[in-house]
Amino acid sequence: MTDPDVQSELDRIERAVHRARDFDTGTDGVHPMDFQLPARDDLKHMRERCGLSTEEVADRLDMATQSIYQIERGINRPSMKTLQNLLRLYRAEWPRGEP
Repeated sequence: MTDPDVQSELDRIERAVHRARDFDTGTDGVHPMDFQLPARDDLKHMRERCGLSTEEVADRLDMATQSIYQIERGINRPSMKTLQNLLRLYRAEWPRGEP
């Protein structure tokens, strides 16, 4: 099972991407909060809860470790694709049985 908060974040980001690309032209259940992206501290917290180091995340996503550091410190903003990949990884690695 995955943490509902992680799943919710990923779902909201995916809806935002679809809306931005005009894949979804309806307004069925779209709320302004759907466009809220996780903050850098949230990403760091999720990584740590998953028990992953920045090096492990970078290796699994085929990125430079420095890129992960810069995203978590707010130096660089992640692309939508990178953000989705981070959240997918964290969702897959979320500790089992944790709320």
